This record gives sequence, structure tokens and C-alpha cells, in this order.
Amino acid sequence: MSMPAPPAHRHILADFVVEDVSLLRSVEPLWSLVYENAAVSGVVVLDRCVHQFVPHGFTGLLLLAQSHVSIHTWVEERLVLLDVQTCGDMKPDLIVEGVRRALEPCQVLVRTVTRG
Repeated sequence: MSMPAPPAHRHILADFVVEDVSLLRSVEPLWSLVYENAAVSGVVVLDRCVHQFVPHGFTGLLLLAQSHVSIHTWVEERLVLLDVQTCGDMKPDLIVEGVRRALEPCQVLVRTVTRG
């Protein structure tokens, strides 16, 4: 008898270039938006950490039971990098789409890698 296939491990890499950098400068409100979208995607958040850089920009990490979500902003480059690595029944696309809608980027590059 064959064993059931393990859950797919997906790693979504989203690069957003924006015209308006106001959401990239400081932790809020973008960090809360990431957290709220993660909550509706079906994840279990184990911990979270965010760091505000001086003079601007931030990095945030959600440690998930299913893996992680990270966001990094570079104001000078008008760039946001969002990584969502998952397994199981969660809906990681909801996180990526929620952030995309908020940023209204002029350039979007989203790649999905199956891992494991």
C-alpha cells in the first residue's frame, strides 16, 4: 500500500515596485495589513518580529506553524519583497493579493516555487 503524498510546500516570491513610497517608510500600516491578510489565509501565527530601519524602511517576519511570511521594504528602490512559504491547507495567495491591492504597484513579479 502506498503512503499518501506529503503536503505541497509552496514558496511564493512577490516583488512589487511602487510609485508611492509612503507605505514603505515605516512599519505601519503595511505590517498590520500583512498580519491581517495572513490571519484570513488560514495560517497559525506562532510569533512575529518587525524591525524599523533608520531613516526609513522595515523588515518583518511572521513565524507560522506552516512556515513563514517575510516582507522587506527598500524606499530608495521603491521596492517591496514579500515571501510566503507554506504547506498544508492555507491560502497564501490571499496574503500576496492583499498586499498587492494595498500597494497598487506599477510593476509586479510573482513566482511560485514548489519545494520538498
